[in-house]
Amino acid sequence: MSEYQYYEFQSLDRPLTEKERAEIGSWSSRTTPTSTQAIFTYSYGDFPRDEKKAVEKYFDAMLYLSSWGGKRLMFRLPRALVEAKALQPYCSFGDVTLSTTKNHLLLDIFFDDEEGRGGWLEGEGWLSSLIALRNDLINGDLRMLYLAWLHSLNREYEIEEQAQELEPPVPLGLKSLNAALKSFIDFFEIDGDLIAVASRASAEKPSKAELDWERAVAKLSKKEQSDFLVRLAKGEHNLNQSILKRLRELSSNKPASFTLQKGSRTVGELLREAREFAEQKEEKRQHKERQEKIARVNALVAQEPELWNKVLQRINLRKPKAYDEAVSILKQLREAAEHLEQVDRFNAKIAQLQRDHSTLFGLKSRLKRAGLGSNSAGRR
Repeated sequence: MSEYQYYEFQSLDRPLTEKERAEIGSWSSRTTPTSTQAIFTYSYGDFPRDEKKAVEKYFDAMLYLSSWGGKRLMFRLPRALVEAKALQPYCSFGDVTLSTTKNHLLLDIFFDDEEGRGGWLEGEGWLSSLIALRNDLINGDLRMLYLAWLHSLNREYEIEEQAQELEPPVPLGLKSLNAALKSFIDFFEIDGDLIAVASRASAEKPSKAELDWERAVAKLSKKEQSDFLVRLAKGEHNLNQSILKRLRELSSNKPASFTLQKGSRTVGELLREAREFAEQKEEKRQHKERQEKIARVNALVAQEPELWNKVLQRINLRKPKAYDEAVSILKQLREAAEHLEQVDRFNAKIAQLQRDHSTLFGLKSRLKRAGLGSNSAGRR
């Protein structure tokens, strides 16, 4: 299997200029950048630039995916709208990093997992399914970052020294995730058991309360109102987010969805709870499987005479398809016999069946393949 690397960049806050598109297009013959997007794919070779510097200068989002398990998501966030100190607690293990430029924060999530569970993935479409998370971060929704922090715990052998470290603040709403967050979990293959136990400490997000916009706007000073209008006339990027942020600050009924609960569990506790949860889930699955088998066997026992008659009817048709149907019924009857500890009785009936139809070689070969032949019967 050949190597595969996929890089996708998107510009969200403003379109790329023709000059910028020409510069980006000169990096590789593998891309034809648009005003909002550039995609690079490689079977051999690699991206010829520093991805972080490319995002810093031109783009607002980047996604990377490789066939050997490397997965990366990067967002460029306006510093005027996002406080670094709110994001920093989720960057404790090195898989999630935060750097600062003059006007932006660069949030970089990178996991290199050679034992990824999902197999081969194509890159197309992933960034579009995740892009809403950038706006969520700008609006104060930190659930994505908490999930990324959780994913770092999966490499338990690397974080033994951090076992007593407390979890970061727990966002509301971990029990009810939106489509973008579910895509984030799927993309990075985050452990569902770990999410389940972590979400126990996350209260539900309250229904979205409408801000009293008129009252909040009335609290703006004349200077602020004038400043916002001038910036609007100049076409400032993200001005709507700046205005909303300021109005939320002035509102008396701030959205509760931005509330965080102080983390109280240690890394070790979360990992232990996740293991226990997985064990309990497996026990429930096995119990359900046993109960279903018992019900299935009981139904077979109740129909045993009728099923043996069906077997004989199918055999007497002397057609390949009918033989297959007969063997399928016999396999069900064997399951019932094993459950009832009546295998000897079942084997005796199979032996008699073979004697009665000793010239039907098509049937005999099928019985043998299914482990129902004379040798198999003798072993049982």
